[in-house]
Amino acid sequence: MPIDDQITVLIPTSPIPSHPSTAIIDQTIASVRFWLPKSEIFVMCDGIRPEQEDRRVDYADYVWKLYRSKDIRVIVYLEFLHQAMMMKRTLCRVRVKTPLILYVEHDTPLVTDEPIEWQHCMQAIYGEEYNSVRFMHESHILPEHEYLMCGRAEGWPLIKTIQYSARPHLASTDWYRRLIAGNFTEDSRTFLEDKLHSVVQCAPWERYRLAIYAPPGNMKRSLHLDGRSVDPKYEMKF
Repeated sequence: MPIDDQITVLIPTSPIPSHPSTAIIDQTIASVRFWLPKSEIFVMCDGIRPEQEDRRVDYADYVWKLYRSKDIRVIVYLEFLHQAMMMKRTLCRVRVKTPLILYVEHDTPLVTDEPIEWQHCMQAIYGEEYNSVRFMHESHILPEHEYLMCGRAEGWPLIKTIQYSARPHLASTDWYRRLIAGNFTEDSRTFLEDKLHSVVQCAPWERYRLAIYAPPGNMKRSLHLDGRSVDPKYEMKF
């Protein structure tokens, strides 16, 4: 089966200062299409939180521009849900039919000038040795993060980790459904990472089985376009 047929791409988006421009998410989608030209892409458009009411017109224009694209499927949530609840409702109510998902925030494109061994990442998950493989946004493991690493995997270009991050990652769809259901209520309004980083870090590696894609040399496989820019990080509800 072709790689594209095994992966659904989920991209969350919400109001940011650069809207109504789609330049940031366009770059992210283009990077995904470089690797997965035929995979189904769902762009999950969040509702507007009260603090961003002044962005409603620009955001509506942005969402309309996304709707006009024939290359993606746009899911619009009229209620403000934040990342966790968008993810939960999309996985539960939308027909994500593939065994794997690629989660990519709207301002974190994949690199296109370094190789990614998709088959190795996929087979590591299919073998149930790992639940998720993350693509680094740095060239190496930072010294301050070494304590979150659990050794190199045997037979795979991976490093085991108890560091959950919402940077681009490939994961088992069924595992993600369980992860979301077990850690977020319907009242949660938060980034995935802000809740899950402590949940995963406080458990033995074997419970969540996360890995980082770690080929020899430069490990950087994603970028950060900083969509939030000068906006504050608003209060969240776990």
